[in-house]
Amino acid sequence: MRSTDPKTKLGELFRDRRTALRLTMREVAGTLLSPTAVNNIEKGKINPTIETVLYLCRVLKLSPETALIHYPDFAKSAPVLLEIVDRYLAEHRLDTSITLLYDMVWVVSEQELHGLWYAEIQLRLALAFARLERYECARLTITQAYSGFLEHKNIEQKLLALYYLGSIELADRNVNAAIAIYRQALSVVRRYQYCHRCVGDILYSLAQAYLLQLDPDNALRASHGAELAYRKSNAPDATAHTLLQQAAIHLRQSHMDEAERLALQAQHYFATCDPDDVSSRADQVYKRQDLHPALSARGHAARLLGDVYAALERWDEARAHYAESIQFIGLSNRAERFAIERGLAEVALCVQDIASARRNIQTALLMCNEGAGAPQSCTTQLDSSNTVQDHEGMEGLQARRSEEPSRTREELLAQQRALAYRMLARCEQQTGNRAGYVQAMQEACAILLGAGDPLQAALLQTELAEETADWELMRTATQTLRRLHERLL
Repeated sequence: MRSTDPKTKLGELFRDRRTALRLTMREVAGTLLSPTAVNNIEKGKINPTIETVLYLCRVLKLSPETALIHYPDFAKSAPVLLEIVDRYLAEHRLDTSITLLYDMVWVVSEQELHGLWYAEIQLRLALAFARLERYECARLTITQAYSGFLEHKNIEQKLLALYYLGSIELADRNVNAAIAIYRQALSVVRRYQYCHRCVGDILYSLAQAYLLQLDPDNALRASHGAELAYRKSNAPDATAHTLLQQAAIHLRQSHMDEAERLALQAQHYFATCDPDDVSSRADQVYKRQDLHPALSARGHAARLLGDVYAALERWDEARAHYAESIQFIGLSNRAERFAIERGLAEVALCVQDIASARRNIQTALLMCNEGAGAPQSCTTQLDSSNTVQDHEGMEGLQARRSEEPSRTREELLAQQRALAYRMLARCEQQTGNRAGYVQAMQEACAILLGAGDPLQAALLQTELAEETADWELMRTATQTLRRLHERLL
């Protein structure tokens, strides 16, 4: 009969595994332990250290969490278990993370250890649920984590929990709620005169939320606050990302000189911050999935400069920066690749290079199709470390952050595909192919309707109707717009 004593259960686990592998105690002991020590551990007579448990797991080819979950003193095994969870979250092994976390919840409940460990477990459960877009579960667990940190007066983790809660709301398209939570977190910062990189993360995300509200002035103020917080906490990488964020805001406001200055400044930082010589590895990165953060950010900066120069009608410089961006972004960041190909197509259309525009549009559509078949990723920028964001062109809630994190992944792909077909229609229009123009526009409208976006579909229909003098289509589209307007009122 199996024992319920933790030390005995741990010993039985090692003994069963050793027997299954047909190893002697001497072979397991190696040079670090004695056969007697192995025998006593297997019989539950002594409690091994965490280091000994990890050693035995390596020798017996056991996953560390399998043994650590039975360790008698959870306060000692919990930090190692949480490190394992963090690694699984970073590898997007979400189901494995959730299973292990619930095993830890069971141990905490059994040993009556409710407190900070329980809050840390709930925090990571919220991350996993958010990445699976199970937002109600994420809200429940992050609220429990917040309560635990609040009870133990852990200000740093309390702020982190508020940051995650705001990011969850932002991912679930509750922008007003996200802004309110971020501002609540900032009131905690002011109350305790707290200074940490997490403050910059909160302000950076608040700026993103204001952008979704089409409030560039408040977005710029929040981004400047994030830059100041990052500089105070000596986080130059994050500081450079705030410069990119500010450049994007100025670009939206048509402040081209300021957008160019900030983007160049950020690009220079990312081009020089990697000690392993970023340029020499750029040709290898193109085919990699695990892009170096400096490379990905440098590509994002180059793409933003391409947008600036395209807006200034400096076509050659725009093309050069888009080409540089492709070199550093690689194949894995489909959202960024789509933005680059779209920019190249816009430049080609403006200089009447229809053949190049078609090629870029087809590549953009390929990015959308590959994205539709790719594994689901987090739509928020959530990271399980205390320095919350990695700021890699973060699709980021996580992820890795898209420029509009409040959209679902499917909606964003539909918007991108519709935009690509709209640009294809412009190609047909410039070549005088009326039938091709109509077909491409109809395809764009169908994609938007299929994605549940009747407003954008109706706007495209009015454009198509005006171009083709199809007044029946114009009447239908106008009626749709009127109904949507009345519904909003």
